[in-house]
Amino acid sequence: MSQTIDSRSNTLTLEEVFVRLSKSEAVEGILLIGSANEGRLIPASDYDLVVVLNTMPVPLHVGLTWINHRLTDLLFVRAVELDDITALAEPVSAPKPMGRLIRWFQSGKILFDRSGRLQRCQSKVRSGTWTKAANEFEVYGAWFGVNYNLAQTRRMLASADPDYRMTAKVRMAIYGTSGLLWDYFTIRRMSWEGEKQALRYLESHDPEYYELFHQFVKAGTCEKKLRLYEQLAKRTTAPAGGLWGENDTALLFQEGTELQPGMFESALSFWDSLISNQG
Repeated sequence: MSQTIDSRSNTLTLEEVFVRLSKSEAVEGILLIGSANEGRLIPASDYDLVVVLNTMPVPLHVGLTWINHRLTDLLFVRAVELDDITALAEPVSAPKPMGRLIRWFQSGKILFDRSGRLQRCQSKVRSGTWTKAANEFEVYGAWFGVNYNLAQTRRMLASADPDYRMTAKVRMAIYGTSGLLWDYFTIRRMSWEGEKQALRYLESHDPEYYELFHQFVKAGTCEKKLRLYEQLAKRTTAPAGGLWGENDTALLFQEGTELQPGMFESALSFWDSLISNQG
């Protein structure tokens, strides 16, 4: 069975597409976000559409299609998620899915709104501050992740085994690009607006990091890439404690843990007691 189909919307304008979508009772509304909404559409830009559905016969999350010969990112949302936002009594964590949805509605343009649901949601999120910065657990998790990935990459690249070295290259390509950028913003408790916005911010506010990152992306040899990776990791994690020492032990708590004073010490002491147990 085919897993793709030809795009029916490739020859349609954006307006023609949302008019067609609005004829389906399953579609509650459409929100335009990204470059097109911000007036920064260039030939290389894509469309970004949030499609709000009343009914979702299959668990849709994201999709990719073409509209008017332009690549289009589809982001599917259940209508009840908007109701949850409208009913919020306190801010939610910005890195969470609801936090991202709130940011989309803060800046997005409503193209279609069947029952006023999208407008009520947008009015809510524009009425105050409904997202909060990363919490202590999320900051710690980002700091842990950068250090963990750097340590694993160092280990693999030190090997003469070609499979290990190739894996190190893959890890630097994955965690050394999008991973470092995401964690840079999380550790500083700043909202994530995507790679383009992140790079624009760095170019304006942290040009040394931006230049280092640029050198890292274009570095030719693994050894040079690792050296740059280490420098970026050090700068990324600086507000949260910097890089681990050569023989350090660090532990990560389960997702959602609320950090309390003394938890790190207790966890490390517990681990040390397990290792020290002589039976």
